[in-house]
Amino acid sequence: MDKAAPLENLIIVSKADYFETYQRPGHYQAEKSSRFLEQKGLLPLRYGSSLFPQLNILLSACLWSGSISNGSGAGVRTYGQFVMGAHLDASTLESITQATLGLEIDFGPIPGRNDNFYVSGNGAAYARLVSKIPGVPVSGGTKEHPERKDDFKEIIPDYIWLLADRYRWLTGKDKDIARKILTDFINVLFQTKMGGDSGSYFLIPLFKTKNKEEGEGFGKNIVRVISTVYPRIGLSENSVRSSRWGKDGNMGFQIRICFPEEMVWAATKNYGLFDISLNRDFQPLGQNLSYKKRSPR
Repeated sequence: MDKAAPLENLIIVSKADYFETYQRPGHYQAEKSSRFLEQKGLLPLRYGSSLFPQLNILLSACLWSGSISNGSGAGVRTYGQFVMGAHLDASTLESITQATLGLEIDFGPIPGRNDNFYVSGNGAAYARLVSKIPGVPVSGGTKEHPERKDDFKEIIPDYIWLLADRYRWLTGKDKDIARKILTDFINVLFQTKMGGDSGSYFLIPLFKTKNKEEGEGFGKNIVRVISTVYPRIGLSENSVRSSRWGKDGNMGFQIRICFPEEMVWAATKNYGLFDISLNRDFQPLGQNLSYKKRSPR
């Protein structure tokens, strides 16, 4: 990134990039969807696009708890060639829906798969757009390209890494843009993935991997992004844990970020990230803490 150039004017996806998603860029459908995105101010897609924060929330939900596909399987043919989808419980679905009203989308249920939704309405146009964002994993969905999200070593868009790397040097409006994008990205992670454990820890499961070192490295990078905007939580590289899963020749590692209860308390006290209450047996060190996740802002 050119440090001298205003962040808001930098292009993430150009109109030419978008047309590359079509086998026939001159087809009326390509023109129709590109005009829709242009009217939304999202083509070309810039850091300063007014609806980029909403698109970031939608993409974050699909990255953390769903996928983006350009395959041609039966399900994809039903809903359009390019598809975005996510696994969302009722409260999270309502929250994401409200946070993305400006995109004019709907979430259609996927038959036979509880709490799984595809992005309908104008979802195909947005799926094409985000598929051209560098670093976004796109599943193939065909015999020739059977890739799944878990096959990618990194599942985080380049714009997130860029903002995290440059965050300390940004000022003014650029800082505001970066803070909004990064905090929403992390808040959606908390909302879709954070869960309780039988002990005194809360866990964020990231993904399963065959390579322990690569998986833990990715987890440490996520901790770095979280700590960029939420330093007072107190996360460190030691917060990343891995555990074995599977058996025989199908062994791998589940990568998680570990949140002791005192860190959940710190996130609430310093940033208002969670609605929590203390039960009558609460101990000074943070044991027996109950919480309810808050929707991303």
